Amino acid sequence: MSGTWVRGTAALLAALVAATALVGCSSNSGSRSKGGSTTVKSTKGTNRTSSARKATGKCADLEVSTGPGSPAGDGQQVLLIVFTNRGTAECTLAGYPGVRLDGADGLGWDIVRRQGADSPALTLRPQGKAAAALTYAPQPDGWEVRRLLVTPPDTTATRELAWPAGRVLLQDAATHPATHIGQVVAHG
Repeated sequence: MSGTWVRGTAALLAALVAATALVGCSSNSGSRSKGGSTTVKSTKGTNRTSSARKATGKCADLEVSTGPGSPAGDGQQVLLIVFTNRGTAECTLAGYPGVRLDGADGLGWDIVRRQGADSPALTLRPQGKAAAALTYAPQPDGWEVRRLLVTPPDTTATRELAWPAGRVLLQDAATHPATHIGQVVAHG
């Protein structure tokens, strides 16, 4: 692993954590997951033309995967949810993904969105990436998560991934849970 990649990833994680630490919470939903990454094509899409760049539309061909995790302070961890444009044209992505954790006990937990100033739409070139930080509270004897369900912004196509981390502190009834999802930001 190159030092530049490690520093770049560390800088991205630090920026994501800092951005989510400055804002309040609101509720949202998400779902379970089974492994690696998955690509789903959305049936929705609109095209816009800009004089500054070629036509772009909503991202209809996204691969969703998990990236490296890191400590976030206060005993929390951050897991990156990475969105890769697998289409052949530029597309735009903005806002929050829907995220849900599903447990071994059959319980599903819709993760709250960490609210803040709206981020500008990102233009993703083919193979371009964006990421959202999922901040959670690990707990060795906590709730056993089996799957991570992710719905990219501006879509209804949910992707299922395996939960790549250990047990978590279940806070599904908390007013201000330690577990939350941030907005998508440029990645890589």
